Amino acid sequence: MKARNNRRDDNRFEFKLTSNGHIICQRFFAVNNFNKENLKDVKDLMDALTGMNNNSWGGMGLIPAHLKRQSEDYLWKMFKPYEVQTPEQIDRRDVFENEDVIGFVLKYDGRLIAMTEFSGNFFPPKVRYNISIRDIIPEIYSEVREHLSA
Repeated sequence: MKARNNRRDDNRFEFKLTSNGHIICQRFFAVNNFNKENLKDVKDLMDALTGMNNNSWGGMGLIPAHLKRQSEDYLWKMFKPYEVQTPEQIDRRDVFENEDVIGFVLKYDGRLIAMTEFSGNFFPPKVRYNISIRDIIPEIYSEVREHLSA
């Protein structure tokens, strides 16, 4: 029983991905060789994870890039090259009329380190309402560990 408690004590970091305030994914993890001095500058870390226009080329962070890949897969599956689209079929509503906000929170010992949000409306509704980041959770861990370790 004591080993289990020690394991829980090591997982002092937490990340939470939300959509419109509802939790999509929450994980606790450890960072070896953690350096508290690295907490002063977490903007680069948050850009690497959730940035939407990071550099002069319009680079995306890890999570938006994953959502973009899922969007491309979905749109190619729905693509019908020989179907003629009529003007009545074109949806002309404002995409940002009802904005869906995707949030990311990073905590250490229950205290907030960083929090950021980005618009989910850049992605199709099918993708933003069924967000799955299971494939990139190890990459999120390694990005956080890289930025916060000594």
